[in-house]
Amino acid sequence: MATPHDALFKAFFSNPDHAADALRSALPESLASELDWRTLELEPGSYVDEELRERQSDLLFRVHLAPSRSILMHVLFEHQSTEDEWMAFRMLRYMVRIWERELASGAHVLSPIVAVVLHHSERGWRTATRLSEAFDARLSDVRALRPFVPDFELVIDDVSHVSDDELAWRLRRASVQLVLRVLRDGRAATDPAAWLLGVRRLIDEVRRAGSDREVLWSVIRYLWEVARVEDPAPFFEAVRTTMGDRMKQRWRRACIDVGSSRASSRASSRACCVGGSPRSCVCWSRSSGRSTKARDGASRAQGTTS
Repeated sequence: MATPHDALFKAFFSNPDHAADALRSALPESLASELDWRTLELEPGSYVDEELRERQSDLLFRVHLAPSRSILMHVLFEHQSTEDEWMAFRMLRYMVRIWERELASGAHVLSPIVAVVLHHSERGWRTATRLSEAFDARLSDVRALRPFVPDFELVIDDVSHVSDDELAWRLRRASVQLVLRVLRDGRAATDPAAWLLGVRRLIDEVRRAGSDREVLWSVIRYLWEVARVEDPAPFFEAVRTTMGDRMKQRWRRACIDVGSSRASSRASSRACCVGGSPRSCVCWSRSSGRSTKARDGASRAQGTTS
């Protein structure tokens, strides 16, 4: 089942402008400087394993090297909120599928693929970053075998412990900074309302950049889904304070339904209505997992399950 982390990653970074900012800062400078970022283009389709089909958190981009060279390459951008010791092997499988599609379309040469993994977790990425690490470590002592062990390196963009100042230094767009910060902090945010107030400067920058305003809605939904919002009132007030009355009204009309993810918590049995009057939203009983519609205006409410 798709996680809120994967959903936010794919929805936001499917935009090449957003992806370019993140990828430019993640790739080695020697490679990033060789790419013509104006040509970055999202490729259709997903290359995840069948058993992970519902996640679909991989994004494939094509990009040309600098204008003086018409060489095409791919960047496979993947999101991972947990460590995976077999990530390099998984990415190899994706790469083979990409090359198979190239050959099926009539290509005579294969395009190079750079695999970038955006990671955030409590401990950070501490496992393998090369395909060769999947083999018995003792093979490194057998010089005759080295030419026959396939290898490539993952680019791990681990933002788990990257400071706010470093994110601001390496990223150009306020919206990309905001998304990486909420991915990094969201699960551990003990006071989501305070977190929103703490990123007010970034939110103001995003609001001034009209083309990126929709990310604010995505951030609210994500934070609500992954953080423990036990008292909705301060969270709702923080939304109004940082994003204005229009966002407040939108949030009221589309009260996020979180019951399915918290139905097992019998201690939290009170209704979860965000932002005031139950007359204008769908409420959820956290203990029973059953939604109940308010008397007035309920038919206009839009519930969203995660």
